[in-house]
Amino acid sequence: NVLGIDYGSVRVGLALGSTEVKIARPFQTIDHDSQLLDRLGQIAQQENISAVVLGLPRGLEGQETAQTATVRRFGRQLAVLNLPLHWQDEALTSELAASQPEQSGVDAQAAALILQDYLDAL
Repeated sequence: NVLGIDYGSVRVGLALGSTEVKIARPFQTIDHDSQLLDRLGQIAQQENISAVVLGLPRGLEGQETAQTATVRRFGRQLAVLNLPLHWQDEALTSELAASQPEQSGVDAQAAALILQDYLDAL
């Protein structure tokens, strides 16, 4: 299983997917607090995660932004999970997720879109 992450300063959207069937689904949204890395570690263990796909925000013209740097720092923190980390451009995923039916929340929907983009490129 692969864990998709849509990183945010307040909430973090999560999605699960498989490299075999190449389908991502929204999983849950968790608070971004001091327990974030611990909770991600627990989820990785419970869901038998073999890799992490982290959405990388960029400006409208593909340039690095302050948020890009913040997410890159978070990506370095994910090293504690001891899992391969893959970056996926998250251009417009939040806007697209907001247009989806409200079933699992925008953050988890955005994570699923990020993960699906990654799986589609495999």
